Amino acid sequence: MGKRGAILENILRKGKDSILFLGDNSGRPVFLPRPSLFEFAEKKGIRVLPGSDSLPFLSESQRVGCFGLSIHGTISREHPARDLKRMLLDPKTRFQAYGNLENPYRFFRNQLTAQIVKWRYKQEWM
Repeated sequence: MGKRGAILENILRKGKDSILFLGDNSGRPVFLPRPSLFEFAEKKGIRVLPGSDSLPFLSESQRVGCFGLSIHGTISREHPARDLKRMLLDPKTRFQAYGNLENPYRFFRNQLTAQIVKWRYKQEWM
């Protein structure tokens, strides 16, 4: 487990009745197992919400909204955020996840691109 995972595990272990959700995203490659902290959180009643988190690359611009969830319920025009929050916090609310995790080609291409961008940025500022 990396540094961020250790921080998250600490928060989950100490967490009381706080309003907390974990987020999954489509950038996680299909060949890796689901993070163990997701199962740990779900056992504590913390929901894992899927959503797209596209990288800032032109090739990723069409991926916004490709991974997420749909909820069946009523959202008012007057208080949409309040209504959505109520539904997400209600353990009886069921949602339907949609979308696919990243295939190996896209995953490695994006990781390589991210490292090249990072390297170029460092070169400009050195």
